[in-house]
Amino acid sequence: MIKSLKRKFIVISMFSVILVLSVIIGIINVANFYSVDKSNDVILDTLAENGGSFPEHNKRDLSNGRIFDNDIGKGFTEETPFETRYFTVILDSSGEVMEAKVDHIAAVTAESAGEMAQDVSKGSRESGYKGNYKYRITTDGNQTVCIFVDCSSALSNFKTFLFASVLVSLLGLLLIFVLIVFLSDKAIKPVAESYKKQKQFITDAGHELKTPITVISANAEVLEIENGENKWIDSIKNQVSKLSKLTQQLIDFSRLLKMRTKPFRWILLRM
Repeated sequence: MIKSLKRKFIVISMFSVILVLSVIIGIINVANFYSVDKSNDVILDTLAENGGSFPEHNKRDLSNGRIFDNDIGKGFTEETPFETRYFTVILDSSGEVMEAKVDHIAAVTAESAGEMAQDVSKGSRESGYKGNYKYRITTDGNQTVCIFVDCSSALSNFKTFLFASVLVSLLGLLLIFVLIVFLSDKAIKPVAESYKKQKQFITDAGHELKTPITVISANAEVLEIENGENKWIDSIKNQVSKLSKLTQQLIDFSRLLKMRTKPFRWILLRM
């Protein structure tokens, strides 16, 4: 019973820790991906509003040499246009490539850019991911403008963080499991002591009751021999018989506890 209780304690504790830790890690990684996705959306919004390229932002104030960034979207810096790898493809009404601007990316050719644009334009979504690129589709008259932003660096950082967080969580769970196993004995120690005292009480009570029951039974027999049968002696003998059965059940119950069987079921069958 104690070992079974210990196993249940470990299982319940680990399940609770895993549940809470999974929720925390899930929320952190979802928030991290949302931040990455939102940042890409801001870049795509700016590119879409300016015909597939960043607005002019490199005018300098001759008085202090500061670069104006009034036209840059919120959260941008002067380096954002130079750090961002993107390309733009313009399609006509029939879906043919009219122009592919790949000046700001080296990993994509004009031909592959056109194929990617034609592929995403066939779908019903105006925004989404195509491999490591996030795209935005806008319509300008009879022309369809497909803008792609390279998210490989941000997605790589997200995946690295996800892997690291999962790995650290697993190591933490292993450590917690060791601590729970080590401390489980102390946690269930009061229950184990109570269970031990209960078994000892049942054993002692069974053996202690046998002596007075035996004496009462012997005295009743002596009285019956001397005075003959009467209802009072019969009543004493009936009650002694009941107490004897109850005492024997207590003793058997104590033995069954030691054997780790199902005592309550056994007692019900005996009644």
